[in-house]
Amino acid sequence: MTTFREKLPHYRRQYAALRTKRARTRFLGHLTATLGIDRKYLIRLLGGKRGYKPRRGRGRTYTQSARGLLAALWRAAGRPCAEYLRPMLAKLAADHAALGHAVAPGDLAQALRMSASTIGRAIRAQPPGPRAGRNKRSGANALRQAIPEMPGSQLPEDAPGTCQLDTVALCGGSMAGPFFYIAGLTDAATQWFECAPSWNRSAADTARAMESIHARLPFGINHAHPDNGSEFINRLFLQALARLCPGAQVSRSRPYRKNDNCRIGQKNGSVIREYFGDTRLDRHGQYAALEDVCRDIALYTNLFRPCKKLASKERRGCKGVKYAKRYDAPRTPLDRLAAFLPAADPRLLEYQRKRDTLNSITLYQSIQAQLRKIVRGSGSPPLGTACRPEGGARKAIPRPPRLGVHAFDRRA
Repeated sequence: MTTFREKLPHYRRQYAALRTKRARTRFLGHLTATLGIDRKYLIRLLGGKRGYKPRRGRGRTYTQSARGLLAALWRAAGRPCAEYLRPMLAKLAADHAALGHAVAPGDLAQALRMSASTIGRAIRAQPPGPRAGRNKRSGANALRQAIPEMPGSQLPEDAPGTCQLDTVALCGGSMAGPFFYIAGLTDAATQWFECAPSWNRSAADTARAMESIHARLPFGINHAHPDNGSEFINRLFLQALARLCPGAQVSRSRPYRKNDNCRIGQKNGSVIREYFGDTRLDRHGQYAALEDVCRDIALYTNLFRPCKKLASKERRGCKGVKYAKRYDAPRTPLDRLAAFLPAADPRLLEYQRKRDTLNSITLYQSIQAQLRKIVRGSGSPPLGTACRPEGGARKAIPRPPRLGVHAFDRRA
């Protein structure tokens, strides 16, 4: 670049002497390929409309190999955001090295020194992963009148046991015929998450999923808060809940207030849809496989995936509804649970032993392998991908039309 600055007057005279567009294009292409300067900026320099300015700034602080290690750990952990990835780096690097991958100490030291903003810029430069859509449903039942309505923000969060419940349909975009649902539960105080499959969202299968979830919880349920879906607002499920959790209170979300069940709604998008996407699973023989993968998903989420909680929310005095929100430091649900239970609690010690002995990367890869096997057995396309016919171009998976009044009118 020093040589270019010295020869800039000579290049200007050469550029001015060229009379044809083809000659100038060839001259500009040669200089841009040699010097790496932007073409428009080079035209302004040669035309005398702009003076040469040397590049300023301190340059890159971290090496390319350190950024490559960060990208590998980010992909192995399931592509979390920068704020959640930063507290996971030390454990991820140890698990990555335990699998036989090379982790240079210098690169690891640089990755651990990176701030959340630097990590965010580094992972935004990586190719994005598959993004699945979301499917939302609601329902009604006659028993809802006997269950009090309550906003989720009014539920107590001073101790574990206040849980929100919901189901996610694995219908693939069509509600026709039977298929699986995933029943999820999350705790408001610790963000603990559990899930289990439910066939066709029936009352008996939802109660069975609740029994499976309750058996894995390290605390009791004091307050259950589902939405207005018929899978929860029925006598069979309420009787099973009373048998499993004697004395537990039950409330429900207000109709048409989707934010009343916001904590489990967030888990539906960040956990269940992140793994299952919009794939249709409609073979009853996959019940046992789905139970196993749901158990591993909940284990990985609770032991190795940090999460944040809203610490304060203030409304700003400006036009429109705008809030200033502040969150606490990212911590795993197990770390949040340790702040409430005694240190000698056997359930807490068991989960802490699992966290120390399990390899987080191996567990995540096992979850992905189980999901691929389930999808292949169902005949659905791979998770988060498009359909490619033989010898044809890539195209989106077609969805069946909704059979409403207008659809029947068109057929007629």
